[in-house]
Amino acid sequence: SVHTYADYLKYDGNTKKAKLRNHVKLTDGRGTLTTDSLDYDVSIKIGVYKKGGKLVRNKTVLKSTEGVYYGITRDVLFRNKVSLVDPDNSIFTDTLEYNTYSQLANFISPTKIISGSRIIKTKNGNYNIGTRKGYLYERSSIDDSSYFFIANDMAIDDSLGLGEFRGNAIYRSKDSASFDLMANNIKTNRKKDIMLATELPTLYIKQKKDTMLITADTLYAARIDDLPRKMNKARDSVGVLKDSS
Repeated sequence: SVHTYADYLKYDGNTKKAKLRNHVKLTDGRGTLTTDSLDYDVSIKIGVYKKGGKLVRNKTVLKSTEGVYYGITRDVLFRNKVSLVDPDNSIFTDTLEYNTYSQLANFISPTKIISGSRIIKTKNGNYNIGTRKGYLYERSSIDDSSYFFIANDMAIDDSLGLGEFRGNAIYRSKDSASFDLMANNIKTNRKKDIMLATELPTLYIKQKKDTMLITADTLYAARIDDLPRKMNKARDSVGVLKDSS
């Protein structure tokens, strides 16, 4: 199921090792790896390149200086100046493991993920390019144009706009209504602007001369129309607030 092509091939039948050079292409039916120099062990189906390579899977393109392809598991271990680019994300790191069948990318070194205005930084985690779901560990952070998030563990689902943040989670708002939210568990829905904080939540609302502190068992923020129970219209000095939370 693994096919290799090259301008030059040297094969040793005793060791079952092949050296492929110039316009090398390896394909397993899902992803296509190209490089100018590949050493391939036929007996264990492992290929190694050390002078630059590129893997293409649909609209996902991965590049690195070095790489190891495991034909049995369909995993590729990319090392040194690794980049993964697809229509939704650009990922930059030094070491990354990618499976050509499941499209799961594992991060095992400091990694930056750029998606529009959002920048994610993590040291340990994974993200599935197909399902657009990811799990991040070791105090990862998300920096967007309107907020900053940091937590010990994160679970994100970009297909639905959902997120869950556990362990000393901190949310900092960057918009005009500046506030900080701290809790051990925060769930968000970016499509509906909903936020649910539990496990010792504390809300800091920044004002001109002081800061208002609010604590409760549970803090819930949403548009008034999306609140679980109806509320009277809120008023301030300029009139009715129709879209407050």
